[in-house]
Amino acid sequence: LTATVAGVAGVPNPTGTVTFVASDGTILGTAPVVNGVATLTVAPALLAGGYTITAQYSGDSIYSALTSAGVPL
Repeated sequence: LTATVAGVAGVPNPTGTVTFVASDGTILGTAPVVNGVATLTVAPALLAGGYTITAQYSGDSIYSALTSAGVPL
């Protein structure tokens, strides 16, 4: 799973972490934001079926926390 955390031109890149969460509430894992990107490789942690995954950005001293729109998996 990959999430891009876009910053603002002329301001340092976002730091912090991104937590990936399935629609059933399962936390798939947390990854650090490096150069505006958080990447998580997960072992199958979900039962078979359709899920929507969100990326929850923790925020940092410059940028506020936020949660992405859900993406079907």
